[in-house]
Amino acid sequence: MKALDVIPIIISLIALVISFRNMGISVQKNRLDVEKDHQLQANIINDSFVKFDVRSPYEAFLGIPKQETVEARAKMILLLLQINLLRTVFNCKKVLSAEQVKDYENWGSQILRPWIESDVRLREAFQLSIKSEDGGKAFTEWLVKVIPVVGADVL
Repeated sequence: MKALDVIPIIISLIALVISFRNMGISVQKNRLDVEKDHQLQANIINDSFVKFDVRSPYEAFLGIPKQETVEARAKMILLLLQINLLRTVFNCKKVLSAEQVKDYENWGSQILRPWIESDVRLREAFQLSIKSEDGGKAFTEWLVKVIPVVGADVL
C-alpha cells in the first residue's frame, strides 16, 4: 500500500471523529435546552401560586395554617427558585467552569444554608424537597452535601 493510498483513509477517519464529536455536542446541547425549559416551567408554576393566590402543594403537605400562608408561600417559593438555580448549576457542571460551580456551592453553603436554618418553615420545605428527590437522586445527594441543613429533620 502506497502512502498516497492511506491519505483518504486518514481523512475519512478524521471526518468520522469530528462527526461523532459534533453529535455528542449536539446531544448535550439538546439535553441542556430541555433542562432549561423544564426549569423555566417549574419557575412559572411556582410563581403562579403567588399570582393566583392558590395554596401550594408544599403548604398543603406541611399543613401550614391559613394565617401563615402568604409569608410561608413566599419563603417556600423563593427557596424553590434558589434550589432550581442550584439544579441548573448541577445539570450544567460539564459546561460551567469548576470555579463557577464552586462559587455556587459556596453560595449555597454560606448564604442559602443559614437562611434556611433561620426559619422552621424553610427547613420543613427544604426537607420535603430532599425527601421527595425533586431534582432526581444524583442532584439531591449533591444538594445535601452543598447545603447540609441543621435541624432539617422536622418532618
